Amino acid sequence: MFVLDGHGQPVLDHRVDNDPASMDAAADELLVVADRYGDITVGLDVNAPHANLRDRKPCKARPRLRLVA
Repeated sequence: MFVLDGHGQPVLDHRVDNDPASMDAAADELLVVADRYGDITVGLDVNAPHANLRDRKPCKARPRLRLVA
């Protein structure tokens, strides 16, 4: 998972395992990053059909994400 802030600066870059617990943790991490940096762009290298980070956790405070895969 690679995250850029609204100015195109990298703010996060690490591997996320393809399992439900790891994807839930990544979704939580994205909320924290979005709270800190505002508008973010998320890059994911998705290999599995069930890897769906955008809809993984129900959350009213979900940040606006532009997913680039």
